[in-house]
Amino acid sequence: SIQVHPGKGTAQEGFEREEDLGIPRNSPLRTYRDANHKPELALALSPFKALCGFRALEEVSELFGPTLSSMLGLSRDRDAGEPLKFLSRLLRLEGQEMQALLREAGARALLLSGSEDGAAGEAGATALRLSRLHPGDPGALAPLFMNLLLLEPGQGLYIPPGLMHSYLEGTILEVMASSDNVVRGGLSRKHIDVDELLRVIDPAARFGFLNKSSPAARPDIETWPCPVEDFALERIRLGSE
Repeated sequence: SIQVHPGKGTAQEGFEREEDLGIPRNSPLRTYRDANHKPELALALSPFKALCGFRALEEVSELFGPTLSSMLGLSRDRDAGEPLKFLSRLLRLEGQEMQALLREAGARALLLSGSEDGAAGEAGATALRLSRLHPGDPGALAPLFMNLLLLEPGQGLYIPPGLMHSYLEGTILEVMASSDNVVRGGLSRKHIDVDELLRVIDPAARFGFLNKSSPAARPDIETWPCPVEDFALERIRLGSE
């Protein structure tokens, strides 16, 4: 699913709010199941594809094209809130407006998939695949406005709170803080809360690529340094292999 995890303050507030509302913690309508944040590390064990954070507005505009940009009210102004504005419109469209948008998006993705520009072609092809897997879901457009990352085995990806992301393809080892808080925005049959998603997203949040390193004194140990105290990941090689 397209999702974001809250920081500690947001998680505490959301958990207490849903407790006060009397929503059972095992309810499918529950968003905050605990009061903790959920930073996470994804370590690629195979070639791995993910969506992380918003692309630059100029890049989004180029991928959308003029018609789709107009339908979503996308502006190329360097307004820090612009990504959330067009995301809000995208996720709130209904009825005939949504159908028209999805038709245009499908045509645009098909056009991009045949592009000689490798990055644009990959974005278009991924959007087409998501639209087949999740028909009628506007989240299928995500490859056109989110960064599409390709990781090789052994490469790590750090996801801080507030960063919208989606793991699309491949096998990973995932390590995270002790929490089950997930705010979803699409590509899922589970509970989606657009208002909370837009509130939790931090447009300034950035992912981080993590490459393994070894202490000089211990070449048999590999580690993927992460900027959190909740967890650490090390690989210890036994014997001479």
